[in-house]
Amino acid sequence: MTTMLETISKIRENAKHVEAEKKDVLMNSVIRLTEKVVNAFSEVKDIPENLEKNILPQIETQLKAAEKRTENAVDEIMNAAENALSATANVEGPGKAEIEKSINAIFEASCFQDLMAQHLNEVKLLLKRFETDVTFIKDSIEYLESANMTSKPVRVQQEERSDQHLLNGPALDF
Repeated sequence: MTTMLETISKIRENAKHVEAEKKDVLMNSVIRLTEKVVNAFSEVKDIPENLEKNILPQIETQLKAAEKRTENAVDEIMNAAENALSATANVEGPGKAEIEKSINAIFEASCFQDLMAQHLNEVKLLLKRFETDVTFIKDSIEYLESANMTSKPVRVQQEERSDQHLLNGPALDF
């Protein structure tokens, strides 16, 4: 099965060499294909704008909320662990070392916040790249719909990250 783009490319190439008696058949094919393209665009043309104006901002808001809630929770855990560690100054006996060991484990485990922030930052960077593509799609649809076809949108090529050589984590297999 060929795609619409492949069909359009074939028609464009064939149109250059088509015999006069076959031009009507070719034009009917072009008309049918144009109708399909117009119908397809009319069905999806609101998607890029909805993504750009509604969905992407909501995703960003949720990511910020997750980051803030995680930060707040870790702050509370750290404060409680520090208070518990201070309270062990008044504890004597064999259980003191075990309590301090458990509190230190809490301190060590709280480093998950840094890893969580790294994951959330990666998601934000991916969303920015996605947003760039959505903007291009929206601009392309507007270009196709406009009567003025002089300023065709140019797709911004995604650049290699400058810190790519530093990326070793956070690990995804936990």
